[in-house]
Amino acid sequence: LIVAKQAFTKEIGQECQEIIDNMDFSRFYNKDLGQLALGYEVDKNKISPYHYGSFCTEPRVTSYIAIAREQIPEEHWFRIPRTLPKEWEWQQQVPSGKTKKVMEYSLFEGYYTHNDVKYVPSWGGSMFEFLMPALVLNERELAPQGLGLNDKRAVELQIAYAREEAHYPVWGISPCAKPDKPTEYGEYGIKYLGGKGYEDKGVIAPHATFLALEFAPEQAIANLKELLKFEGIYGQYGFYDSVDINTKEVGTKYLCLDQAMTLIALDNYLNNGAIRRRFHNEPMIRKFEYLLSDETFF
Repeated sequence: LIVAKQAFTKEIGQECQEIIDNMDFSRFYNKDLGQLALGYEVDKNKISPYHYGSFCTEPRVTSYIAIAREQIPEEHWFRIPRTLPKEWEWQQQVPSGKTKKVMEYSLFEGYYTHNDVKYVPSWGGSMFEFLMPALVLNERELAPQGLGLNDKRAVELQIAYAREEAHYPVWGISPCAKPDKPTEYGEYGIKYLGGKGYEDKGVIAPHATFLALEFAPEQAIANLKELLKFEGIYGQYGFYDSVDINTKEVGTKYLCLDQAMTLIALDNYLNNGAIRRRFHNEPMIRKFEYLLSDETFF
């Protein structure tokens, strides 16, 4: 809506602004935890008791917008854990790091390490969680030692995992339609890239490669060419949603979310970040860019 408002400043833009004005994210904000609830449970007529407590996941763009609209406090950004608490022994590894002060806020800047590479994990270890916010948030340029660097490392680690550990011919693991049951949605990731870590079941999602275009363009384009070698993976509207590396079965569905990420990623790659530039042209978005630029992870 913010991008559409910037692109179409007259009637459509006005309609977009009206919709934006009617959104109130404060209803999802838990002041005690400093986090956003997962959503609203319509059947129970109440806000979900669960919260987004992992920073490097897709809801951070919602957090940014809610802060920019001044519906929730700035401190929320720094109350989202970068890693899960050290005492949560069930997570993939005990995070390293130290408590730092960013602006006026103290927070634990935790990280995981794999093969000597430091990174802040997502929840499930999927490409979508790390990179979807970067479609609109200019993390690569504004946070070259923070989120931008972490996004790049997530891509590099996904590629390395597929090539060197799983020995897959292609890479790009992310939630998508199940190849054997394409009307169902599967959560796929790389265990050690997430705090919880989704299972890798040999399912590759083409949208993950498109998300990586701006971070590893040559490797992404080469990967798309390799994906095309799977019979039946490309349909009338482009790549289908998934392929099972082991069975070669293709999930012959188009998911709106994944198609949208693909199209936006392509637009950004081909047009010098066009979607992101329009997003940051919005004054309220530009005003809070320091949330991205003032933090370093490692």
